[in-house]
Amino acid sequence: VDHTEAEGNYLETSGTALIAYALLKGVRMELLPERFADIGEKAFIGILKNKLEFKEDGVVSLKDICLVAGLGGESHRDGSMEYYFSEPIVSDDAKGSAPFILAYTEVLRRKKRVWNLKL
Repeated sequence: VDHTEAEGNYLETSGTALIAYALLKGVRMELLPERFADIGEKAFIGILKNKLEFKEDGVVSLKDICLVAGLGGESHRDGSMEYYFSEPIVSDDAKGSAPFILAYTEVLRRKKRVWNLKL
């Protein structure tokens, strides 16, 4: 996140969804100031606008999820940007879909109805 200019860098969906969820839940639980809710909602709306793919068959897909990223092993997973950028980018992986759904539940709790979202 601190190298936005790096070639190969991209807006990764699961991280954005996790941040949106954490901020929204933190505000709901009164662990964070209310101002963080707007940031969480903006992140969620960014996913809706940029990371959902509507296919011809009616299927909706969540794209730009890093398939695997971790640390460990002497010859791999060294935490470098090169390592991270070499990992496959996929759609509909649970590591992205689950936090997206969790963030959505927080949006629904906050808004009481989804139709108030400004897309």
